[in-house]
Amino acid sequence: MYPSFRLPPIDLLLTGQFAIRLTGSTTSAIISILHDASLLLPCNRFVSLISLDFSKAFDTVSHHSLSFKISIIEPSDAIYYWSLSFLQNLSHVTRYAGITSLLTYINASIVQGSGFGPSSYVYDIALLQVYLQSVH
Repeated sequence: MYPSFRLPPIDLLLTGQFAIRLTGSTTSAIISILHDASLLLPCNRFVSLISLDFSKAFDTVSHHSLSFKISIIEPSDAIYYWSLSFLQNLSHVTRYAGITSLLTYINASIVQGSGFGPSSYVYDIALLQVYLQSVH
């Protein structure tokens, strides 16, 4: 899925994205912010910065919605069906102090530690923006 990040319209929506880039990191993001602020300071008395924490954003991704959005970019059949199989039948149990909860199936949320997680989240958000722009 990563090669499609270089294709319009997704590439334009990811210009300030550092998390999924091969050279991206928190350090790269901070350097970019400092660079942009340094460019603005000679012409402005101050620069405002708004920071948002998206640490729980992965939990909001609907598997059904993401499956539909991935189909929009028309990936190869192998990638599309692999994506669907990754999202199907995800479940969770919790074990604490020797007690195990019941098995619960998950229909939203992306596994954050997976290689699929960050790109899936970006697709979900970027394609939503593209869709909203096309409707208006």
